[in-house]
Amino acid sequence: MTALSPCPVCAAADTEPILSLPQMPVFCNLLWPEREDARRAPRGDIELGFCRQCGHIYNLAFDAGLMTYGQAYENSLHFSPRFQSYASALARTLVERYDLHGKDIIEIGSGQGDFLRMLCALGDNRGVGFDPSYVPEPTDDPGPEITFVQDYFTARYADRPVDFIYSR
Repeated sequence: MTALSPCPVCAAADTEPILSLPQMPVFCNLLWPEREDARRAPRGDIELGFCRQCGHIYNLAFDAGLMTYGQAYENSLHFSPRFQSYASALARTLVERYDLHGKDIIEIGSGQGDFLRMLCALGDNRGVGFDPSYVPEPTDDPGPEITFVQDYFTARYADRPVDFIYSR
């Protein structure tokens, strides 16, 4: 286990190590063109810790430097009818529960924007999706109410209008 780091939620230093998985592949949704490329994929340690103060579980060994998302990253499940049904029900629930009608919505980690498009269509909302792996399709026109930013959501985007922000 690595040296214990303070809890990123409550900053307590009362963390109990609970699981150690050394040298795990960093990405589970990155498609490699060749077998040898996949074998050389970046690896990092997973060392889960449990904060005794607030109950948050986090990776004590997390290394942000290993997280380099690009356009080869693919995690969309929207091709699955079962997932589409789940996502549609979730979008309807969120629109109803939080009265998302005519609102400004931000999705962090939007992928290709399938879920953001649902929320915008259901509530006549405006959306901005942030994801460095977003790849615009030549035939894809999200319309004037939806924008995609091929970048991480950072403080430089904090001045955007927002009524609802989420990350799935």
